[in-house]
Amino acid sequence: MKTLIAPTLILATLVSTACTLTPEAQERQLANADKICRKVELIGTRFGKTECRSSSEWAAFDKATAEGSNEMVNDIQRTQSGSALGAPG
Repeated sequence: MKTLIAPTLILATLVSTACTLTPEAQERQLANADKICRKVELIGTRFGKTECRSSSEWAAFDKATAEGSNEMVNDIQRTQSGSALGAPG
């Protein structure tokens, strides 16, 4: 009997919440429906930050991040390799 009470209460809460949303709140909820949320790591803290963006925004973010890391690795390899320092190799 206890196993039926919890799902029933959750369902009742969801139904009552959906029925009491204002039109503006419903529009905001629909606008956020296509959002994808990810936990983003921040430098200097153990705690991440949750960011929500559309799939096209995440694609642009991923592309920029990959390009930035590739550029950083290339700079390190160009400036700190043996041939750049005058050493043979």
